[in-house]
Amino acid sequence: MEYPIFKPCREKLDTYEVRRTLAQKNGCLYCKAKGKPNPVDYDEKTAVCTGFAEAFLAGKGQTSPNVTAVLKEYLTDAEISELIAFICFTTASQYFGALMQLGEQQR
Repeated sequence: MEYPIFKPCREKLDTYEVRRTLAQKNGCLYCKAKGKPNPVDYDEKTAVCTGFAEAFLAGKGQTSPNVTAVLKEYLTDAEISELIAFICFTTASQYFGALMQLGEQQR
C-alpha cells in the first residue's frame, strides 16, 4: 500500500463525526461538549471511518489487519492516510484538552 502523504484526496472525508466519536473516550470535556456522534445520519463511508476510530480507541492505537482490510474496501489509499493522520492529530489535541482540564465553559 502506498501512503501518499502530500497527495490530496479527491473527496473530503466527513471528519466531523470522527472527531465526535474520538471525543467520547479521549477525556476532553470541551470536546465532548460539542456533541455526541449521530450514527442515524451516517453514510457508508462515515460509518466505516467512525468504526475505525472506535477500533483505534479500543486498541489504544493498534488495529488488526481485518480492520485495515475493511478500510481498503471503502477508502482509497489517500483517504486512509488522511483518516489515520486526522485520528492521530485529533487524539493528541483531545488529550491536550484533557490535560489542560478544558471544560465546556471554554467554548
